[in-house]
Amino acid sequence: VPSSGNKWLLTDLLRHEWGFNGFVVSDYTADWELIDHGFAADERDAARVAFTAGVDMSMQSGLYVQHLPSLVAKGEVSMDTVDEGVRRILSVKKAAGLLENPYKSLDPKLEAQTETHRSEHEALAREAGKKSIVLLKNDDNILPLKKSGQRVALIGPFASD
Repeated sequence: VPSSGNKWLLTDLLRHEWGFNGFVVSDYTADWELIDHGFAADERDAARVAFTAGVDMSMQSGLYVQHLPSLVAKGEVSMDTVDEGVRRILSVKKAAGLLENPYKSLDPKLEAQTETHRSEHEALAREAGKKSIVLLKNDDNILPLKKSGQRVALIGPFASD
């Protein structure tokens, strides 16, 4: 199941179990790509699947603008679900000060006052990078893996899924 259409991942796990209270943005045209992945029948269905799964903002495709009004009108997406998504987006915009000044990032004077590069952020980014990098050495031409006759260990909290 593509993540942009996975209600269990975006709503049940991310929001309900892990307590994430931000909003989810599609990765470019991830909602539209549900069609290519065979997970949605057409653009309208892709908008429905992505939005009800928990993708609050469609970044590029335009599918929400084109199809959400009719999906709501026909009862295929509830107005409560739309309200929840809008509320999440507006909450983040309010916290960022965008409701008071929606153009603040376009003001060079305000941008000059905003510290965007902090040494403590750099240290954390370096630490995250060190912990997430996996180095592979292709000894004995083991890569690419054969389609059969080899064993691969799956490790982590979702390995049994």
